[in-house]
Amino acid sequence: MSFQGVSRHVASVSGFALSMIVLSSARAFGEEADWTQWGGPKRDFVCRAAKNLATTWPESGPERLWSRELGDGYSSILVEDGVLYTMCRRGESDAVVALDSKSGKTLWETTYEAPTRPGQNLAFGPGPHATPLLIGDRIFTSGATLKVNCLDKKSGKVLWTHDLYDEMEGDVLMFGYGPSPTAYKDLVIITVPVRGGPPPSPDNPLPAAPEPKSFVAAFKQSDGSKVWTSEKFTRIGHPSPLVVTIGGVEQLLMQLGGELVGMDPGTGKTLWKLTLSGDKAGFAMSTPQFGEDGVVVVSAAYGAGTWAAKVEKTASGFEAKELWFNKYLRVQHGSFVRVGDYVYGSSGDFGPALLMCVDVRTGETKWRERGFAKANCMLADGKLIILDENGDLAIADPSPEGLKVHCRANILTHQAWTVPTIIGSTMYVRDRKTIMALELGGKGAPVG
Repeated sequence: MSFQGVSRHVASVSGFALSMIVLSSARAFGEEADWTQWGGPKRDFVCRAAKNLATTWPESGPERLWSRELGDGYSSILVEDGVLYTMCRRGESDAVVALDSKSGKTLWETTYEAPTRPGQNLAFGPGPHATPLLIGDRIFTSGATLKVNCLDKKSGKVLWTHDLYDEMEGDVLMFGYGPSPTAYKDLVIITVPVRGGPPPSPDNPLPAAPEPKSFVAAFKQSDGSKVWTSEKFTRIGHPSPLVVTIGGVEQLLMQLGGELVGMDPGTGKTLWKLTLSGDKAGFAMSTPQFGEDGVVVVSAAYGAGTWAAKVEKTASGFEAKELWFNKYLRVQHGSFVRVGDYVYGSSGDFGPALLMCVDVRTGETKWRERGFAKANCMLADGKLIILDENGDLAIADPSPEGLKVHCRANILTHQAWTVPTIIGSTMYVRDRKTIMALELGGKGAPVG
């Protein structure tokens, strides 16, 4: 709506002000109706644009709208203006792919050479592991071999690229680089693990030497020029960064090994640091959950657990303190979600897994339930969405009183480690070989 158009029809209201309200509302709606980055609009795995999800399915499961082969990889699926974006593997190359959301047909595909790095373990596939980032007319990607690209969103043309393995002595973190890029104003922000010494393992959780092992770098979205690098830290893992506001101050929230860190996203200056208790927090791969109460919840598998910390603004800066530790909830690489004062997640790595609910205020375990393999958890239309690695999809009630599963069906077969995406009542989901769209709305028929 133009300023002139508004002023002609609403003489008593400033046309400029009303235009800004309309544009802001449209922008907010668009952000909620799309899924343009890892974890969704707020990186908290809450699908606010989901609606009218059914709580009963026929025995065959939800309606399959389309399905097709895609290619190896775990990148989740972005959605914007009827187009899906994700990444997969083509031989010794990575591929960035744009698909029509209604049919699954390829709109464009761009590949670039990304040969396996020395020491990279392919036991769980070559990746890509990270999810791209959509901003304006561009898409930003980070592959398992630490190649970072900026592409034109409409054509797939590569606009600029960085090979952080060579340029910054980056490390592929044994199984391939996994953190997804994040944005702040005109910057794209990347965590950079650094080579040097053997990586930590469950049997040897401490680094071999106290040398710097990681930092964070910010690049101009427009041309890829480096703007800042952070101080160096001794460890890094797979958690992706997120931008939060604490005490009215925007900051980049990171988990770097066993440390929680808050940075100024415009300069990379460290605002606060907190070393978590124990020596296994560095195994974390899942993205931290941050609440409006200033509580950060992080989790790690391999005999670790879940920590909660409170960050507050003080007269001299910021103070962070650990609130509690729960040894039972051990989220490996999947997503977990906070709903009110409770977090819901799947506890387990390579053995049996349990779905769990933990009180954010106290760290008390409210319940543990068997019945699903290691799973991703997210919230959509007020419901808990569960997708386990065996491809079992379920819709349940997120309640601290217990797990009530409404419907469940097996939809995937090839190691389903990717977090699904839901827009309206349509779910977009993939495993290591296949991508599909499912209709989750409607009344359906009783299960069984």
